Amino acid sequence: IVTGEGALKDLSKTGCKILGVTTSSLGSHLTLLLDLEDGQAPLRLTDVLISWIDKDSFAVKFPKLSQEERKRLQDVILKNISLSSINDQRTAFRIV
Repeated sequence: IVTGEGALKDLSKTGCKILGVTTSSLGSHLTLLLDLEDGQAPLRLTDVLISWIDKDSFAVKFPKLSQEERKRLQDVILKNISLSSINDQRTAFRIV
């Protein structure tokens, strides 16, 4: 069993980017514990697919989520959403 930690970035209902090094390879599956800092226990997702790897970060795609998991992620995303500027209406996510 290989374990690691990283910082959560670019969270969506379909996946996220993690700042940290992975020892797994592209296309492999893992179990991911997401500390969403929402007052609940970390969200445990199994069968998460590694879809992109860089030297200090990687991206994952989530498996099909249950209704409760989707709702929890959506609540966290909406809580942390911000507009990048008044003139630019693109939405930016910031999970700290």
